[in-house]
Amino acid sequence: MKATLNLVVFSAVAATNAQSIFGDETRAWMVGPAKAVSSGMVTQFSYSANGERIFYNRIDPNAIFSPSLTTAPASKWFVYDCQRGVSTELLIPGATPNTQLTALGDSKTVFFFDSSNTKLQGFLDLNTGRIQPSAISPETIFYSGEKPAAPFLMHETGESSLGILEPGRQPVVYKVKLRVGFQAPYYADARVIKFASYSRNTNPIQYLDATLDRATGEVAVKEIKSDLWRKLAYGEPEKPFELSGEDAELRIGLPELSDKRSKQPARTVLDRTTYLCPTGFNPQLHPTGASVGYMDNGALLLRDIKPFDRDLAEKMKLAALKAQALTQAKQMGIALIMYATDMDDVLPNGENFINRLMPYVKDRKMLDGFNYTFAGGSMAQIKDIANTELGFTMGPGGRAVVYADGHAQWVSDKP
Repeated sequence: MKATLNLVVFSAVAATNAQSIFGDETRAWMVGPAKAVSSGMVTQFSYSANGERIFYNRIDPNAIFSPSLTTAPASKWFVYDCQRGVSTELLIPGATPNTQLTALGDSKTVFFFDSSNTKLQGFLDLNTGRIQPSAISPETIFYSGEKPAAPFLMHETGESSLGILEPGRQPVVYKVKLRVGFQAPYYADARVIKFASYSRNTNPIQYLDATLDRATGEVAVKEIKSDLWRKLAYGEPEKPFELSGEDAELRIGLPELSDKRSKQPARTVLDRTTYLCPTGFNPQLHPTGASVGYMDNGALLLRDIKPFDRDLAEKMKLAALKAQALTQAKQMGIALIMYATDMDDVLPNGENFINRLMPYVKDRKMLDGFNYTFAGGSMAQIKDIANTELGFTMGPGGRAVVYADGHAQWVSDKP
């Protein structure tokens, strides 16, 4: 293993260095500021099964633009220790940008292969750095060993045969007499492997619980109900959060409410989701939801997700909404005064108000939600400009009012 890398804080961190809060009626979480796992040119990454490590691939950006480069630039794999906050290079001789890596569920082994070099394949022991070569067709792998209960690969070697590739052992191929399809295993020991299975060429499909005897290769099956089958096949604990995106914005947070619940009156000002990053940044959630990682212009960034005091979160949100309303009212006041200056000190009336103010605002959205209440006319006729209302923006528990002298003030709703 090489010495620990010195992490360089990439400039992209500054763009995502703000803390964000989301929650519901009873809970809240904070998404912390972004921290750099690696700079350079990261092309892919993944969490280990237990979330203690992150594996990522990096290319030297200087090599990419080197005029002397005649072959693909060197590609290096690294492992990041989430607890210690350090990265260590994984020594895979001959690795290229086409080298793929998968972390096994034992948290100490990775399987690697290269789509451009079939001889570059095997298991890498993270503790010793030793490589155990292998030679299978990656296209046949249907289970990559990510579950802690079954840290080995499973691949199809034929219509009625099953291959097991396990670190520290010779490859084994079992001839399966039953015509069944295999899903990911949910249990394994030295004697048996248990996995969800299903009958082939039957209608309706039969859901099966299959047990492979590792000594004899015999497979015993029993039919089970579909809900139990799904639990066995996809029984990993659900992450408490989800990623959702629309257009160019990707958000993280709680699942959206059902149509029935969403029509109920809101009992909190907290948003259920918060902005994370632009879409296309390849975000991935920690297996337990403790963090989220994504790539930004070649940098690999990580943001922690931690529980937050819900009442304090709501107070912060209310304060932010009030400040936002005051800012909008203030900017609209400036726009109105600028308009009046260009119009011989005459303020507009309500007719075609939005089109008149458009040239004086930077963003069309600034006009949304602003209520213009002044009847229009010459500013010279206003006797008390400091107390003459031009308009307001609604906020939580009140409104932000802008006056003819340009200042904005918060006015609470009457009890």
